[in-house]
Amino acid sequence: MSLKENSSLLPLGATVLKWPEEYRALLALLQKVANGYPQFVPEGADYTLDFEYKKISPGELSVKQVRELPSPGSVQSPTPFLLDEPSAYCVDQDQGMWEDSAIFATHRLKSRWNLQTGNLWLNDTNLTSSFFVGELEYLDGTDIKTLSGPLSGWPCAWQRVSPRFFETGWTIGSSDNRKQATLQASFKPFEAGSEMPVLTLSDYRLQFTTTRGSDPLDAVRLVPSPVVSADQPVESVIVATNGVTVVATVFRATYNPVPGDPTFVAFKETRIEGLTSSPFTLRGYYSQTRGEMRGAHNSWDAFLFEPGLEPGLPPALLEELKAANIRYIQVHDSAQIVVGWHIPQYRITLVGFDGSTRDIN
Repeated sequence: MSLKENSSLLPLGATVLKWPEEYRALLALLQKVANGYPQFVPEGADYTLDFEYKKISPGELSVKQVRELPSPGSVQSPTPFLLDEPSAYCVDQDQGMWEDSAIFATHRLKSRWNLQTGNLWLNDTNLTSSFFVGELEYLDGTDIKTLSGPLSGWPCAWQRVSPRFFETGWTIGSSDNRKQATLQASFKPFEAGSEMPVLTLSDYRLQFTTTRGSDPLDAVRLVPSPVVSADQPVESVIVATNGVTVVATVFRATYNPVPGDPTFVAFKETRIEGLTSSPFTLRGYYSQTRGEMRGAHNSWDAFLFEPGLEPGLPPALLEELKAANIRYIQVHDSAQIVVGWHIPQYRITLVGFDGSTRDIN
């Protein structure tokens, strides 16, 4: 048994089941069901089965439903039509993380997108090149850069098509920071025999990835850019230790579908005191990053701040941070939870321009 491809809906490296033992148990369970299915079909008939399974509790799997799929070619799948719906996207800062380091990938991939597609049939002819046209604002080190126009015209562009996703790649960055980037658009296939599907950009799951040489792949989901309303709930996460105080104030969702898991819409501001001769406040998109650490029964906020990306901070204050070797300020609780409800015990970690780390105790 080997792992060929991870789910794009999970953090990089994570699996739905425990690898590999629960997958072996699931395979044995599916094989048992498949061995008993021939009694329901004519002898010698070919068929393809679709399974629905559920993990009831740790170590206990159950096959909930089995159905026979139409044989290939028996029903012709309709060609989807893509309807242009220009939309703005940003990096998802409400996706779960299992490791502290994951927030750095989210931070590195901070970007803002304006995407449109045109109106077209998604047939072989129209999929020979990227159907995306857009504007991309992204981080190149500490510089904010832009690309615009058809993605097929971006540097070293390429595209790949499969039944479930469309992927466009190009290069970004300069000199030693040059990276391979991809935008992957995937959608849930429509069942054969259904009415001709009409798709818009909102029907796709969008993922942005970058990699450089042999470095690990950075991957984030893209979500519609949030709209903050006047009555949006506001909450502050306050962490104070050894004379340093961080107050991260965020907008929460009006409705929380999972009580106990904090939601995130956008930052309002972050105030940091005790690291420089005077307090400073961050309000920019690129200088503040949020993630959601996952435990066994609940989740909690995690934050990463890079003051050097905040527009308008006094040069003297930035020089103070540089002299103190402070590039990033991480607010986190990396507790490894096995069972039980967890109340986060936050700590502040400083990351230097040289990559060194030190906790404020």
